[in-house]
Amino acid sequence: ERALQQLRIAEEQRRLFEEQQQRQAEEQERALQQLRIAEQQHAHMLLDQQRQAEEQERALQQLRIAEEQQRLFEEQQAAEERKRQEELRIIEEQKALLEQQRILQEKRRQEEERRLEEQRAAAEYQRMLDQQQLLEQQRLAEEQDMLEQQRIAEQQYLIEQQ
Repeated sequence: ERALQQLRIAEEQRRLFEEQQQRQAEEQERALQQLRIAEQQHAHMLLDQQRQAEEQERALQQLRIAEEQQRLFEEQQAAEERKRQEELRIIEEQKALLEQQRILQEKRRQEEERRLEEQRAAAEYQRMLDQQQLLEQQRLAEEQDMLEQQRIAEQQYLIEQQ
């Protein structure tokens, strides 16, 4: 009877031990499952962060490109404005020279009317003034040509910079 009693107790202990092992195995499986879920969530979070960082970098790159294009545009505008101002200055100089020539010619005409006897000297004076005006117009034409070449070079430089 006692041996049977001990056998039943031993079987009950073995059954309890097996149940406890079964519970531990299930808890370990649940813990492993939760760990895998946490690792997947962490990997997704890292991928999201990486995508966000790449999008921010692309946005910054686009901003830098836009700023550089704006700077180049403003430089080109400033260069064109300088050229326009220089052309206006040359036109004003040419106007002043034409006005000066008109005034000088009027004076010459009056001189010729008043002093017919000095006609030969007045003709020499006219020739000298014409030569001076020709040299000045050549100088202005060369200056205008130089400005045009400078403008073309600046535009080529700006195009190359873009």
